[in-house]
Amino acid sequence: MKIIWISFLLTTLLLTSCDLFISSKSDNEIVDKIPFQTIFKGFKTEKADDFESVVLRNYVQAYNFLSEYLSEVPARHKLFDINYSDSLVIGVFTSGKPNNSYSIEIDSVLAYMNSVNIYVTEYGSAFGGRVIVFPGHFIKVSNTDVQNKKFDFDLTRICELEPCTWSE
Repeated sequence: MKIIWISFLLTTLLLTSCDLFISSKSDNEIVDKIPFQTIFKGFKTEKADDFESVVLRNYVQAYNFLSEYLSEVPARHKLFDINYSDSLVIGVFTSGKPNNSYSIEIDSVLAYMNSVNIYVTEYGSAFGGRVIVFPGHFIKVSNTDVQNKKFDFDLTRICELEPCTWSE
């Protein structure tokens, strides 16, 4: 009986110490889901490659970005309406696609230690059309959530009907 009781106590102690070890991780090691707000979708530009991403931290970067990528006037105004002292802009966009079944979406933004991971899904389809679309998704996040962090973009492509027109 003593052996069973000692075994039970040792197991309990071991499990308790593991729990204490796990819960003693510092806050910067925990993954945080960062809230974001969509600014606009779609970004008409002929210059984009197959997949582009951008992080804009101030008005100068927004101006330089828009000078490089000629865009629609509404996008230009929306990027200049951001208060960059409180927020920054994250954007993803692609080259023109052959029909309106293409889209690109920022699914989530997660902070982990010294990096921010932006998870993006691009949807495509072989359905033809006479319309050229320019998929894009631009969001704003709070500066305090992403301050002094490196940005990594994780792109997933889903082709709903082959062939899709993106290059690997």
